[in-house]
Amino acid sequence: VDLGPEMTPAEVFQRAEEKFTRAIEAATTAQLDSIRYMALIGRARARVNQSKLAEAAADAAQVPDGFELHARYTSASNRSENRLFRNNNTTGQVTVDPSYRGLTFEGVADPRVPVIDADRLGANASTPLWSQHKYPSLNSSIPIASWREALLIRAEAARGQTAVELINELHARVNAQLTLSRLRH
Repeated sequence: VDLGPEMTPAEVFQRAEEKFTRAIEAATTAQLDSIRYMALIGRARARVNQSKLAEAAADAAQVPDGFELHARYTSASNRSENRLFRNNNTTGQVTVDPSYRGLTFEGVADPRVPVIDADRLGANASTPLWSQHKYPSLNSSIPIASWREALLIRAEAARGQTAVELINELHARVNAQLTLSRLRH
């Protein structure tokens, strides 16, 4: 961090909390809500990793329902393209882990994890290539932070029955989205 000495995980999470706190303050002053919400989720995660569960839950609770922030990409230059797509779907330098292959939801391929056997070997000429189709182009954006992560942080911090209720709330919403998605197709 900042070209400093090697740090322990505990030191990294403490430093992350400090940097996210500064980002929250700056975003609040500048009235940049999307940056503030992203930093709240980052600080909440850093706090969970330090066992500061109540503080993590308080941060995550400030993230509004429906919030999402995405990294935006373009095929205009190598520096600005979606490298996940490039390294998996174009060059075959990486493949999809077996635990993500063939996932289903109610007997149908899970649309949240679209993975296809590319029927060829990867760049090393020995690993079967499975391609992801969640990000289907060099222009595809990737989520950085979302209300879903904030909800899961709250569940992780709460534990017990409250955690179960929060996770069930998320499942209900995701299942409704999946049902709508299937109805449209």
